[in-house]
Amino acid sequence: DEVAYYATALSDAQILAHYQNGTNASPATPYDTLILSDSPIEYLRLNEPAAVPPVVNSGTLGGPFDGTYGGDITPNTIGPRPPAQPGLESDNIAVAMTNGYTTSPVLPLNTNTVTVVCWLKPETVPTGGDIGWPAFLGLGNGLGATGMHIENSGGRPQRELRYHWNGGNWGWGSGLIVPADTWTFCAMVVEPDKATFYMSDGDTLLSSVNNTTHAALDLATPPGFGGNQSASRTYIG
Repeated sequence: DEVAYYATALSDAQILAHYQNGTNASPATPYDTLILSDSPIEYLRLNEPAAVPPVVNSGTLGGPFDGTYGGDITPNTIGPRPPAQPGLESDNIAVAMTNGYTTSPVLPLNTNTVTVVCWLKPETVPTGGDIGWPAFLGLGNGLGATGMHIENSGGRPQRELRYHWNGGNWGWGSGLIVPADTWTFCAMVVEPDKATFYMSDGDTLLSSVNNTTHAALDLATPPGFGGNQSASRTYIG
């Protein structure tokens, strides 16, 4: 839920503010207002009542980059909301995905400086493959080229936050294990010389850093935010 994609690297303080806002009983501004204040190019609240277009983009790229749903999804499900996430609306809704996704037109980017934030609630064992939650899935280098995901294969820790970029960094693990069946705030910040992951543990915001270079990625195909790989698209997780 609440997937936002920025063509900038948000700071530690900005990421912390997002997390604290969502978990604050009396936030100074509504959660969605704070997200928009940092100027995401794509912001999908995923609160549509049915699986029909458009999936509204509230980011700076606006309506031309609205998304569409596909695959096995259940819209209008309970999203992060009070009491656990009191900064979000009491009636906030989300989308459940097993082998589903939402995708938008190709983003006008060629960069190695991006931020992705979202709330996710994975199963104990994420369904089908290692892409188990709504996340930025940048496409361009073939299956699995770029993006963030939670692990469910290869003998690695279940639900560990991981990523790949331009076909590399498959072997790095963040050590951050996303709790099962719990709405959890997560973020990925990619910069030319490092990638930083953030995850809430219910009380604090944890982080993990991979200090390595990241070449610019030219997004040649539509980005997707999804629950699993789709045979009709070259998703990266």
